[in-house]
Amino acid sequence: MKHGSDQNFQKDYNEAQILARTFKIAIINNWEFV
Repeated sequence: MKHGSDQNFQKDYNEAQILARTFKIAIINNWEFV
């Protein structure tokens, strides 16, 4: 694995983690209002 692609993977992974966390918070907030 090249260092460049490894950095891209890390960036994509971090963005996916942030997206998942935001998505989770949105779901939890929606459940509170149901």
